[in-house]
Amino acid sequence: MAATTLMGQATAAAQSEEPTEGPEVTETTEIPQAPEGTEGTEGTEATEGTEATEGTEATEGTEATEAPEATQGTEGGHVVRYTLTAAAPADFQLNFLVAQPPNKEAYNADAYAYLKKEEIVLEAGVPWVFETRMEDPQWAILTASTGVHAMQAPPLPHCEIAVDGEIVVQNDGPYTAQCQLSRW
Repeated sequence: MAATTLMGQATAAAQSEEPTEGPEVTETTEIPQAPEGTEGTEGTEATEGTEATEGTEATEGTEATEAPEATQGTEGGHVVRYTLTAAAPADFQLNFLVAQPPNKEAYNADAYAYLKKEEIVLEAGVPWVFETRMEDPQWAILTASTGVHAMQAPPLPHCEIAVDGEIVVQNDGPYTAQCQLSRW
């Protein structure tokens, strides 16, 4: 089941990280890849203001549409968890993969069938978390960016991607953070 959650406490990794300037990957772990052409299944839940794909449950203000051969919210596959925290409160624009495309050509033909764009207000130390499932988690990507307001310190976003409970990549930046695995 895909879910977006704001949690009341920062993750231990976010609490122990020293803020750094510029995007720099601080940890990468290799994870297994699914074979090319792996077909996906369906069965996830969309949150308010989003579009749900085939076999999904849409909630208030959403519209159900069919995504071409996407792996999203399957019972099998790997659990992919995106996490974003910040040292200071800020508005962020997020882009993250919620459904696995069958190949790069399918993604390039209709990126928003697989990618979700969301705007959030993130409080300091309160993580934003989204979970989905992918047969090949190497497709996972999360980008977060913010515009700064005059006289405000940089929010210092920190992103993480965890696969099956293990953090495989994390990144920090003064205003933006990007976490991605090998398909990108």
